Amino acid sequence: MAGAGRCMLMCPTQERLRRERERRLHILEVDKHSTTESTDTHPRSSEGLAVKEYVRSAAGCNLSREEWLRPPKVLLATVDYLISVTDRKDHPWWKVYEFVDDRIRCVRQDLVIQGSEGNEAISILEKCTRFYLYAQYRLCCQRDKFDVKINSDQISHCLSSLTHLYKNHSSPSQSEMTGYMLLHNIGSNETLTSVITSHLREDPTVKLALDMNMLYLSRHYIQFFKKLKHLTPLSQCALLIHLDKFKCDCLKVIENAYGVQNSSLPMSVLSSWLGFNSQVDTQAFLTSLGVPVVGNKVTVNKRRAPQEVDANCCQYHVIEQLVDVTQTPSLFLNNS
Repeated sequence: MAGAGRCMLMCPTQERLRRERERRLHILEVDKHSTTESTDTHPRSSEGLAVKEYVRSAAGCNLSREEWLRPPKVLLATVDYLISVTDRKDHPWWKVYEFVDDRIRCVRQDLVIQGSEGNEAISILEKCTRFYLYAQYRLCCQRDKFDVKINSDQISHCLSSLTHLYKNHSSPSQSEMTGYMLLHNIGSNETLTSVITSHLREDPTVKLALDMNMLYLSRHYIQFFKKLKHLTPLSQCALLIHLDKFKCDCLKVIENAYGVQNSSLPMSVLSSWLGFNSQVDTQAFLTSLGVPVVGNKVTVNKRRAPQEVDANCCQYHVIEQLVDVTQTPSLFLNNS
């Protein structure tokens, strides 16, 4: 474990100058004036724009030099800056994610190297968790630019670290994060056991997440999707990677119950049962599975061969409260 960091900037000056020389600044770090006013062709950054980049540990790479490590107070300020970057509209959001994700990993790396486990570390990890949950919704359908599995792993790492830190420190957001953990790991016996035996089990946020787990495990899918709408937007984001599969499972239960020869159900009924916000999304989902839709009627057949869906991408679940958040994500992430 290294000593306390002594770098009071978001990026050590030596690293910033080196990356300027090597032309390795991220586009979101570039000072726009440097490319229009400077006589040379090298883009420049500044102390207010450059953020220390993530570097994997390797032989001969000393990551624990105190002058390169940022103390927790600086790391927290860095994460606050990175959250503000999510409002940038001059570049595609997947590129914003690419930058913020990399720099957040470096923040967490600095925390681990210093063994930081106080309130600032907790606040940092809570903010990181919210960012990754929101990204899971914002970019889930841009599969060529966004790896849902890697993002999901980052959520798991943050929540696991928080679980460890909460053993010795309290936080006003502990029940919020515990709810995310229950939903992100829905159906996990290990997660359920750890929460059911804790003092948080009667907290309303945690209790709702526990109820969602019970409905899922008992295969009460229609009730599950009804209760889904009572979750906060980020709690729905925590469930997002599971929802397409759950909708398919629910559809198969409906087909087994109602799918005698030539049976059909109204689109509006099926839309409600499967938890969709619109019949347009319902029809798109059913069509992707090869389920016949004629007008407002859906043919249900228990002999229909089930088709696999990509469980890591929920294309048809719209979280209405997040539709307008794309303009200023930082306000939402800071007030969740």
